[in-house]
Amino acid sequence: MNNPLKSSCFILSSFLLFLVAGLFGCVPVMPYSPSAPAQQALVYELPQGSQIVDLAVSSDATRWMAKEKGADGKFRMVVDAKAQPWFEAVDFPPLPHSAFSPDSSSWVYQAWENGQALLLYDGFSVLPCQEIAFAGFADPGITFSCQDEDGYWSVRAWVTGGELHEDDTGPYEPPFKAFWDGMVWAFVTADPAAVFEGPDFSVTLPFNALSLTHDMVFTVPDYLVAGFGPENGLAFFGAKEGLPGALNAFAVFLSWDNLEQVSIIPFMDIEGLADYPALSPDATRLAFAAKAKGKVRVFLADVKDNAFGEDPAFDEVKGLVFSPSGGDVAYAVSTEKGWQAFYRGLQGPACNSIKDICFSGDGRRLAWLGKKEAAWSVFVDGNEIISGFPLAAGPAFSPDSRSLYFYAAKDDGIYRVTALNPPAP
Repeated sequence: MNNPLKSSCFILSSFLLFLVAGLFGCVPVMPYSPSAPAQQALVYELPQGSQIVDLAVSSDATRWMAKEKGADGKFRMVVDAKAQPWFEAVDFPPLPHSAFSPDSSSWVYQAWENGQALLLYDGFSVLPCQEIAFAGFADPGITFSCQDEDGYWSVRAWVTGGELHEDDTGPYEPPFKAFWDGMVWAFVTADPAAVFEGPDFSVTLPFNALSLTHDMVFTVPDYLVAGFGPENGLAFFGAKEGLPGALNAFAVFLSWDNLEQVSIIPFMDIEGLADYPALSPDATRLAFAAKAKGKVRVFLADVKDNAFGEDPAFDEVKGLVFSPSGGDVAYAVSTEKGWQAFYRGLQGPACNSIKDICFSGDGRRLAWLGKKEAAWSVFVDGNEIISGFPLAAGPAFSPDSRSLYFYAAKDDGIYRVTALNPPAP
């Protein structure tokens, strides 16, 4: 492996730790008032003796995937009303919104049978492994790590001409972490070293060299989010459970004007991350929920302008999402009352759980799913608009921000639900 210090200039910089008032621009969220009752359409009728135990929806709410348990105790996925094979166990990939590709054209899920782990990708079964960790959707195909008796492998699979193709590299010694986010590929091996690649660049992050020259110990990350903007690329690495005194979270910033210069931005005194971080659409801002002193706090960083801010501390935080403009971030927090949405302050009533927070395309409305007792409700701008679903997933606004779509499971099957909003002033 070539020494990356010969080809790239790595800059270690620290953020100024100060609160920035108005760091992220504000777009007022419009209040919700219903103009028509919600419409419910049955899209999948459950077979006798079966039940839906989990549900996933594409980011635009045009496609759905349901985990079905049969009368005999076996499991299968149902994708857009098309039933898939039965297995001993099936599950969605662990990454948020990863059952479907970003453009909703492809799908993937995990299955287990006879002690082997499988990935089912657009109807094809990918080679079995002892353990599989799905990394994400590639262009084209998917990437994942596969463990067998020889070690860990980085695998990429894609479909052309109706046939499945696979390519792998390895084996690697543990610990091994593989990531794919958008067009960015990264993996961390036991050296420890990280390879960070995109369409027009390939950078090796010299963890050992940085540890020696800057007295830094890097924790092997569990999370990667990455994105491309018109002027730069940005990636963020973080560990769930950090090591005392180690660098447990850092960002990598690339400027398209000078790819020879890569900035590694450390975030000091972070004990670990509580959930997946998020990037703004233009890849200049990031938000992450960091654990410290028994609490969780969301940190907001404008990487381009080197500005830093933080939100109040809570017991737990999850579901970070940026507004379309990148000026705001919303998420769910655990308080003494229960779970609530947080967007420039607490929003809506407390629930047993909250998930799938989303902004409308114009950034003026905010929707989420909240669970009260044993049923899920849909909230828009803090108001409960419909309730009573044993399972629900995937609210998404229509392009004109007037309609909200989601999928729900009842005793007899899967329903597509449309809730109507009035036009924004």
